[in-house]
Amino acid sequence: MIVLPPNSSKMDNHIRTVQELLGHSDVRTTMIHTDALNRSARGIRSTADSL
Repeated sequence: MIVLPPNSSKMDNHIRTVQELLGHSDVRTTMIHTDALNRSARGIRSTADSL
């Protein structure tokens, strides 16, 4: 999972690093992918969550 820090200047540096690692030419594509990953990770629940 990709987690970005809340500080905007640090977040900008991290999103650019992730962009480079994923090979995206446009940072908007990276932001879409990281948002989708973060949303899907929040939606995954373990059976242990209900214990």
